Amino acid sequence: MPSSTDSANWYRVLAESAPDSIITMDSQSVILSVNSATERIFGYTPAELVGKKMGILMPERMRKRHHDGLARYVSTGERLLNWSMISLPGLTKSGVEIPLEVSFGEFVDENGTRVFSGFLRDVSERVFQEELLKEAAITLEGHSEELKAQTVALEAAQQQLEGAYEAERRARAEAEEANEAKSRFLATMSHELRTPLNAIGGYAELILDGIRGPVTDEQVLDLERIQRSQRHLLSLINDILNFAKIEAGKVNFNCRDISMHETLSTLEELVAPQLREKQLVYNYYCCDPAFTAWADPEKVQQILLNLLSNATKFTPDRGSISVQCGSTPTEMAVEVTDTGPGISETRVASIFEPFVQLDRMHRSNHEGTGLGLAISRDLARAMGGDLRVISSPGKGSTFVLSLPRLSPPKNA
Repeated sequence: MPSSTDSANWYRVLAESAPDSIITMDSQSVILSVNSATERIFGYTPAELVGKKMGILMPERMRKRHHDGLARYVSTGERLLNWSMISLPGLTKSGVEIPLEVSFGEFVDENGTRVFSGFLRDVSERVFQEELLKEAAITLEGHSEELKAQTVALEAAQQQLEGAYEAERRARAEAEEANEAKSRFLATMSHELRTPLNAIGGYAELILDGIRGPVTDEQVLDLERIQRSQRHLLSLINDILNFAKIEAGKVNFNCRDISMHETLSTLEELVAPQLREKQLVYNYYCCDPAFTAWADPEKVQQILLNLLSNATKFTPDRGSISVQCGSTPTEMAVEVTDTGPGISETRVASIFEPFVQLDRMHRSNHEGTGLGLAISRDLARAMGGDLRVISSPGKGSTFVLSLPRLSPPKNA
């Protein structure tokens, strides 16, 4: 059986090899011994601790509680706290509080003295890691809440987008339906209006030809007025129908290489009656026969006749109208110039808008829908060209029709 000396030596070996602080004290809380781990944890040497009160290793606020609890246990045997693996704060020599995990024990030494032992583990690193985990959890929770908020916002945005898309789809469908209804209405009105107008024109022509008997000079004048009004109404109907077709994208184009000289040389005879009526001088500066444009010849003629019709309307009697063309490697340009009153700078920007008259001040003299220039520019642009005007008050106007010279690529 080992002696008490052997037991004491064995205890010291175990205590010195332990990674935790091992401290013994008497019933008065006086420190009896410490191991080397105590110095590593608290910073005190064994000589600085032995003989001191245990409170030296505790924060000030814990010392009375420790003193009273120990005294009560010694006198009554009643414990105020659990002796195994409890969390308590410690105080280092430098005054820094550290978290400890503490277990207590009790034994009687060879002298019969009541001795209390304490096993104190520094859990600073573990507590630090736990705090990091808590912070990470809080951060993660914050990110989770933020993600939830973003998800909610995205879902709301998605719903709004879907709502907007549905509204846009409905609006587009309604617009298409309205456009179809407009096209049907215009087609019907075209038929319903053209039929009686053509009949009016036909009957007026028959009467003028004397089919119904001789007519007086006054009756001839009246019949000619009827014919002019009939042609004017047909022109208005055609303008409205053409504009509606362009808006609906229902105009077909048969573009090909066309000779600009052939197109321009036929214009004078088409506007000859208007030229004679106002004694206007018509100048055609012959276009180079080699000049061609990539365009629909019927649409080009329609545009140029509209420009010439406007020029004859707004050019004073005995004025002049000229037509000429120019060319670059990629573009043909046809200029129609008149000696009319010109257009103010503030009006130039609006004359290509639908239902805008060139000269509202003389509307009664120049009746029309105000669609001719709008239709002409839309036709020009649909063929890859454009229509613009150069004008100033008192100096006449020049309308420039530009058209591409080359056909577009096959895959365009």
